[in-house]
Amino acid sequence: MFPAAYILLQNKERETYIKAFTSVKEILVSNNCTLNVQETLTDFELALIQAISITFGNAKIYGCWFHFNQALIRYLFEKCNKRTLYNENYEFEFWIRRFRKYESAWNHFDNSGPRTNNHLEGYHSKLPSLPSARDV
Repeated sequence: MFPAAYILLQNKERETYIKAFTSVKEILVSNNCTLNVQETLTDFELALIQAISITFGNAKIYGCWFHFNQALIRYLFEKCNKRTLYNENYEFEFWIRRFRKYESAWNHFDNSGPRTNNHLEGYHSKLPSLPSARDV
């Protein structure tokens, strides 16, 4: 899997995503190409999920397993105040780590594709090191 396009956006609002996706669809149509999005893999950004649903209709939306785990731990630490318990109680830490292994089962039950978007995150992390127009 590799990124097919990069789009630089001014914000992460639903309408901005919708406009970007619509523009991509229009460019493809003007070049006699079609885009039939059947599945997407995203982090758990609500505006992005809503924009995909609006723009691509019946496409299945899968959440990234890594980002799900990250959100679960953040919720546990910040909302449930369990950071100290996690750090100091081996049994609690063991239970959480064991539980985290199984979230992907429900999140990707009928998905035969990738479960994370880490490969794309790798591309994103390299972008700042690429030469810019001012370097040329």
